[in-house]
Amino acid sequence: MGALLSSALIIIPAATARHLIDRMAQFVRLGCGASVVSVGAGSVVSTMILRTATVGPTIVIISVLLFALSLLKKKCSKGDGS
Repeated sequence: MGALLSSALIIIPAATARHLIDRMAQFVRLGCGASVVSVGAGSVVSTMILRTATVGPTIVIISVLLFALSLLKKKCSKGDGS
């Protein structure tokens, strides 16, 4: 289970950034930002809101939600004719 969580924490923020950015420097910044947001929000949610939830899976769930939002943004930008 630990290897699955570790790889999810590495891959999902990078995939999120890749959906939104094409330039490498911005890609790295956005990937790091997505990681920081996921860890911060997951930590807060698991300690203050869902007290019985563990931190690792909660962080991954937040990260997956950000990835889903990036997919929606990508589909919306394709649909407007640009």
